[in-house]
Amino acid sequence: MKDYLGFQVKNSVRLVVPADWVVEAIALNCHEICPIPGVTDGILGVIDYQGQLVWVIDLGEYLTHVLGLASAPLLDENYPIENKSANQLTNQLTNKSTNQSTNQSTNQLTNQLTGVAIALPRSQSQKPINSQPLIWVFSELHGIVSLNPAKFRPLPSQFTSLLGAYFSGLTEIFSTSATTNSTTVAILNMNSLFSALEYQRGYQLSAISD
Repeated sequence: MKDYLGFQVKNSVRLVVPADWVVEAIALNCHEICPIPGVTDGILGVIDYQGQLVWVIDLGEYLTHVLGLASAPLLDENYPIENKSANQLTNQLTNKSTNQSTNQSTNQLTNQLTGVAIALPRSQSQKPINSQPLIWVFSELHGIVSLNPAKFRPLPSQFTSLLGAYFSGLTEIFSTSATTNSTTVAILNMNSLFSALEYQRGYQLSAISD
């Protein structure tokens, strides 16, 4: 068994990340974030975190922009095939009973954001990835859950070409009250996603400074 942190991004899509990547949960005020012009959608700006300027990333917006995860729950038949795949996966990971309340809350203007500081675990410090932390913000934090990686199942074949690099698979989380009620969650591939974010950060910051 291994510990994972669970959370929801836009449209109530449920994700988990290995807990050893999580430094701490933090509350942010929008006024603390300094915007950066010309960066990818979902990158809100930078913030002073423990004496470092680190990126603040709206994970739902970033995944929507980079991977095409759908912002609407219904599949549009006019979408190209790769967006259909992303949209279908979104439907699988969406808690439809909470869509309305979640959408209402995310549409309300607020200065407070829920986030976590993410950094490369010490056990992986020799990997060729910049160890500077990132701040991820999202709709709702679900806390720590213990999962068995041996029970993870791969993404369906129609999703792998577009999304496979950033997701390790899918699994079920069962409620404590009954083993028949389960929630499907996707496991983020942290090495791939972190590397992509680090590459993009370096590329865009160098472009801004030129």
